[in-house]
Amino acid sequence: MSIEFDKWKLTLPTGKPDEIKKDIEKYKDENFYKTDEGYVFTARCDGKTTPNSKYPRCELRETTPKEWVCGTGTHEMVYSFTVLDCPKNKPQVVIGQIHDDKDEVVFIRFKKNECIEAESFKKKYFLHGAELNKRYFIKISSIEKNLIIECYEDKDKITKVKIPLQKQYKKSYFKVGCYTQANSSQGEPKDSKGSVLLHSCKVEHSIKVPKRSLTEEITYTTLPSKDDKNVCILI
Repeated sequence: MSIEFDKWKLTLPTGKPDEIKKDIEKYKDENFYKTDEGYVFTARCDGKTTPNSKYPRCELRETTPKEWVCGTGTHEMVYSFTVLDCPKNKPQVVIGQIHDDKDEVVFIRFKKNECIEAESFKKKYFLHGAELNKRYFIKISSIEKNLIIECYEDKDKITKVKIPLQKQYKKSYFKVGCYTQANSSQGEPKDSKGSVLLHSCKVEHSIKVPKRSLTEEITYTTLPSKDDKNVCILI
């Protein structure tokens, strides 16, 4: 289990909302706590929201570096997680993002019993099936003018998608945790919630492009139609 908490701040679905900026690993409440397998992030549908958002979250926001430019250099976040619970009526949680000062550049959505998908500017890319209480691995990479998303449960079956970037996105940062995609005003019961167990998370930044090939042999979990402009580009 490895999470460098000194590079993050924790946003909670309580207060204004509340933020924990130091000694995150020592903090504990009903929304965030440590287990033998990692840290549990929980956001009830009736929780407090951040400005410009209608959904509650219990989520880490990258602070070191505070921001970087998505679309130049290399920036990677690798993490493993298990979704423990989803809202009852709309069973979806976001479990990872690249965000800039205005909006999400890309985010990873878990849709219970449907799929794990990446979404970037309204285009969706299939990554994997999605079941509660199963451990998955995700790697989000911003490499020069492309996003590369990798997802697997079994290392022998990795899905990769390549998403071309339209421009550079300044003031970007990573986010990871539980961003519940429903709220009580939409008819969700008060006890309805999202809950994610984060086993590990590692972030690396470099201005150099990796020398490794991005066309290594892999086994795909899906083969989209070439005629569909919104499906993933496999590399």
